[in-house]
Amino acid sequence: MKPEEAILTYDDRSCYIGEVKDGKKNGKGILSTLAFVYTSHIRSNQEDAHLAKWNEYEGEWVNDKMHGYGKMVRKCRNGNINIIYEGIWQNGVMIEKDKL
Repeated sequence: MKPEEAILTYDDRSCYIGEVKDGKKNGKGILSTLAFVYTSHIRSNQEDAHLAKWNEYEGEWVNDKMHGYGKMVRKCRNGNINIIYEGIWQNGVMIEKDKL
């Protein structure tokens, strides 16, 4: 049976694109989450903060958790991409790290 593919959006404005099972992330997919940066004159609870970067996990999922091989990166608006972690995940936790 071929996996179902979907786009899932969440209240925190994160977005998942990939395989799902029973409405949960399951199989291969990408989760993008926003990260906001606040200048010294803006407090974190104000709505006029601006988006400067986002985190993205691309890899394998089981029952809504990162599980298997995957890569977590931080993408900045200026085009910079930083690899946070690339390797094996188990139940949402990094367990083995590749040499980068």
